[in-house]
Amino acid sequence: MCCSKRRFFQQGPDVLNVHQGNRGNAKENTRKATVEQVAQQYNMDNQGFIPKTANLSQLRRAVEPFGLGAQRARTDQFGRGGGLFLTRNGRKFNPFKTTTRRRISTIEGQDLTIEGIIRAGRDQGFSDPAIRSVLRGRGFKAAEINPAMELALLKDEVLPSAFQNIEQGAQEGLRLFRDLQSKLKTFTEQAERTKAEIRAKALELLQETDIYKNSPQITRDEMVLALDRSVDTRANQLVQKTIGKIKASIAGYKRGVKDLRAAQIELKNFVRSVLPTTIYSATDVKSALATITNIKSKADLAAASEKVLRTVERLRTKQKKLLVKDLLSFVITKAKGRKTRSNRSRAGGLDAQGKDFFTAVKNILKASPEQLQAEATLIQEAQQDIATAEEKEARGEKLLRKESSLLDRALAYELFGQIDQLGVEETQALFDDLRAGAKDSVQRLNAEKAVQKQRQKQLTDKAMLQMKEDYPFLFNEDGTIKSQSEVEQQREQIFQEFRKANIFKGVQLYAKTYGASLLNSPLKFIRNYFAHLGSVTEILDRYKDKGFFKEQLYDKVNIMDENSLRGQQIQRGIINDIANSIDGITNGFTEILSKFKNASIEITVKGKKQFYSDDNLLRIYALSLNDVQAERLRKKGFDSKVIDEIKNILDDDLIEFADKVVEYFSGAYYESVNDVFSSVNNINLGYVDNYFPTRSEGKSINQSWLDNGQFVKIFDAETSPAFRDRTDTSKDIDLSLRYGFTDVMNEHIDNMEKYKAFAQGVKDLNAIVTNDAVDVLFKETGLDKVVFETLNSVINPTYGLDQMTGGFLNKVFNAFTGYALSFKAIQIPKQATSFVNALEEYQYFPDRKTPGLDHIMFMLDSLYTLANIRTEIKKAKDISASFTDRIEKGLEGDLHGLETGGPLKLLSVKKASEYRKQFRKAKGAPTVLGDVLGVMGYMANYRRNIKNGMSPEEALVAFNNYNATQQSRRGTDKIKLQRNRDVFTRAVTMFGSTGFLQLNKVATGLSAIMKRIAEGDFNKAFISKEARAVAINVGVANFLFVFVANMAKYMMGDEEDKEEVAKRSRDALVGLNLLHQVPLAGAALKLALAKSRGERGRETSIVNPFMSIVKETIREFEKGEGIKAGKPVLEMLLGTKIDPAIGLYNLIEKGELEEDDLLDLFGISSSYRPKPDKPMSKTQMKLLLPELYEQMYGKDSDYYKLQQEFKKLKQ
Repeated sequence: MCCSKRRFFQQGPDVLNVHQGNRGNAKENTRKATVEQVAQQYNMDNQGFIPKTANLSQLRRAVEPFGLGAQRARTDQFGRGGGLFLTRNGRKFNPFKTTTRRRISTIEGQDLTIEGIIRAGRDQGFSDPAIRSVLRGRGFKAAEINPAMELALLKDEVLPSAFQNIEQGAQEGLRLFRDLQSKLKTFTEQAERTKAEIRAKALELLQETDIYKNSPQITRDEMVLALDRSVDTRANQLVQKTIGKIKASIAGYKRGVKDLRAAQIELKNFVRSVLPTTIYSATDVKSALATITNIKSKADLAAASEKVLRTVERLRTKQKKLLVKDLLSFVITKAKGRKTRSNRSRAGGLDAQGKDFFTAVKNILKASPEQLQAEATLIQEAQQDIATAEEKEARGEKLLRKESSLLDRALAYELFGQIDQLGVEETQALFDDLRAGAKDSVQRLNAEKAVQKQRQKQLTDKAMLQMKEDYPFLFNEDGTIKSQSEVEQQREQIFQEFRKANIFKGVQLYAKTYGASLLNSPLKFIRNYFAHLGSVTEILDRYKDKGFFKEQLYDKVNIMDENSLRGQQIQRGIINDIANSIDGITNGFTEILSKFKNASIEITVKGKKQFYSDDNLLRIYALSLNDVQAERLRKKGFDSKVIDEIKNILDDDLIEFADKVVEYFSGAYYESVNDVFSSVNNINLGYVDNYFPTRSEGKSINQSWLDNGQFVKIFDAETSPAFRDRTDTSKDIDLSLRYGFTDVMNEHIDNMEKYKAFAQGVKDLNAIVTNDAVDVLFKETGLDKVVFETLNSVINPTYGLDQMTGGFLNKVFNAFTGYALSFKAIQIPKQATSFVNALEEYQYFPDRKTPGLDHIMFMLDSLYTLANIRTEIKKAKDISASFTDRIEKGLEGDLHGLETGGPLKLLSVKKASEYRKQFRKAKGAPTVLGDVLGVMGYMANYRRNIKNGMSPEEALVAFNNYNATQQSRRGTDKIKLQRNRDVFTRAVTMFGSTGFLQLNKVATGLSAIMKRIAEGDFNKAFISKEARAVAINVGVANFLFVFVANMAKYMMGDEEDKEEVAKRSRDALVGLNLLHQVPLAGAALKLALAKSRGERGRETSIVNPFMSIVKETIREFEKGEGIKAGKPVLEMLLGTKIDPAIGLYNLIEKGELEEDDLLDLFGISSSYRPKPDKPMSKTQMKLLLPELYEQMYGKDSDYYKLQQEFKKLKQ
């Protein structure tokens, strides 16, 4: 186990080679080794047994060159035994029992090294002269023998393989190891040292050596492990040897002791060594020593010695129990961690790998004998997996969570599985190891936290630097931030001057304090309701080209959103691949959906009939694959018999698909989520076998979190259900019919991809918005609420949905959007005109905007894009997940979300029939196609930016900023009114998405221009992107849209119609159309303008679906076509206009199109059509055709005579 992760959790001589001794050049290493070395490497005890966790097949290969075999001993009912031992000729062979002379003479001389002969001789007590004789007999020369004897291992000396295998060779390794041991001995003799101090000094001495510094990292790690183990390997061995020596001496005492005094001294020294007063009570130690002192004769020595030894054993046993108890308490505390309010795990002082290991140790220490036996069996069966995982980790490869857990369990069992058989010293050594490991884990955790703090400090420092430049009045002279009350008092002093009528002084003081800074003012209301996050951050940045707040609160949030969508799309592709891996499935998840055919299936649960869809039943089956969820289901009556019945009912392909999705969620997908979770939370996400999510609601959001910008808490509450522990079988499981397998699967993917994309970024956001200086700035500018609410809508988009009012009316509004826009071919050119918005960001040269040239080249680049439209659309979908999402949702029928920015819950793909899906795509296709053509202006920018040297990542951010000018689904580009869940507010904002974006562009653009004029930078003021933004959004874009919308009226109408189109276009060009977009106020302005022109005007900007239908019905009646009066109601129920279908029918039926049929086909509304011919009024006839007027209405006409008769009748 040669990895840093387990560095401080090992013991025993050269544990490293238990797992590494037979890898790579195993045969060559074995030939160079002696059988005793192999035995030592495998931790063989004096009785010839090797721990049961060792790999039997590897051991057999290791001893095969010596003509030996290996077997496993039997285990008893308590799991004891099961160790490995060597065999020769079918009998147990213990290499440590063989005499030295016989061993040297029987080992194959050709394969034995000179160092091996010397070591074997010294281990068995041969003198150096005798060993020299053997070496000369083997043919070695004196020139070889002398240095070898000097460097060969002494009796009881062990050179770890880590020092044998250094690049400089084994001899240098031995010199280094002895030098370290010598220095360590000097260090321990200078003063009383704790084991922790000794180990720390050993590490320090090693790290100072040139060999360590010049070695590869893996060699360094192995040397550290080996040296650390060497510090504590002898403690318990020496105790046991001393006890054995004393017990052996007792037999001699019975035959007669020559020196009673010497025996007492030896016995006292032993007591002091095994009962140190630092651990045992002084009273107990003095009592034992007194027993020895009171020995009066040689005859009493044996009995007294036995009594002392029993006392020692009793005290040591008692100490062992206390030690194990303390050790268990320590382990439980370290493994515990902590829980958040949302029941999610957080690091409890250790980093992720430390907590995992301590959890494994805790499970071993608390296990019953039966559980220990089961764990031993599992580890034995997993030996190959363990070896593979160790090799991966040795190569520096990242382990899967399951592999890492397996190594932790194996090591925990190896060290603590037989803790009851360990002595006090060995147990204490383990405890010391655990403490040292915990300390290192804490240090790693603190280092990780320090990195996180430094990251956040850099962000806040950057914010402070910009704020001090832009808002100096918020800071004291020493650079510290003023408190909110200090800032308020500062402002109050200025207002006092105005109240005293000291206007000039007040203005002076205001200018001196605030300069041109925008403060909390009457504009607060407008900003809070009509400004989106992009505009707000530009205000905070004082309209810099690259300001801190826009970069951190707007751009980076948009990048998170893009990554979230991209992750979702990647996972959908993987789900398609999983589906296609099933025999016969070729069309991915769509084909799986076609397998769901039964909406109501009857099954019997607890003797009662229950009804579920096949999608519901597949979810129940998937949950049953996990033991915890299976137990919950069993409590509700879904036992194995019912689950088997469900399997028989469902299509085999559905069962296989569920199995494979569960396997994916439990394996590769878990790893991808845990990578993010562990890096953010410093703890691993709990691993669950056969995981399928239970559909749980997120925790409610505390309003105070939102008021104070506590976005980490909000995000945790939103994502917590997927991360809660799932080992509690007492909790109920929700089997509501609204939860099916496919919905829960898709929801889980969306939530996890959102988490992966936002987890780190939300922490950064939280650090920024909770900073004291930023908080004061937000409050002083009055932008705190709009910032917090907008960020919350992105981080937690479902917030407030449960409070959404007007269920029926919401459905009406959703249906009305589709009804108003469906099958309207005119939407294609109308929507496409928005391509011109991309000119704002376009620049032909990379470092500057060039008026005139930019316009020309933008048009040429746009023409290239249109000429290659299919390729460009595909490219845009490849680079931008948000663009792909925009198209897919549009084709699914979410025109409401596109046009209004509001939420829309569509039917799931599964629940909608294929016909309805295709119909929905067809009716929305013109709007979506027009929208795509509009976005393509930004594709021209993307290609130009790449040519100008911009990185693909930066170019993608610029491309995705189409959301700031086109209808946007992005939360950061929605204003407060669009986020409002109230149905009546939606009546005000319907079809206003583009208008709100344009208002923001114009407002921020004008403010930026005015700021630069005030600063004297006229050149930048009028050739900047803000100047273009104002021009485009005030006039150009609206002009193009209005003219295209009125194109039929202009081309097919009379002079009066053309003049009407010209007037509408002029109004759009000067910005009146934009002003009309302002809710409520815009309608009033429009009415006033109409009245000033002597025209009728529309009094309201509120969209009323019912009023629209009534007006359309009345219009049909007025045409004299009563049969068509019901058409608007029918269209609303169908969710689509039928005029285009009527126009198409007339074209096919008649073979030609009348004017009205053509207009119907293109979906052109009545207000954009030429006015129908009207009969000439009497006034017009009298003016233009006086003779005809006299003939028809004069005194001699029948009309005049009839009017006179009516008057008489009235009288």
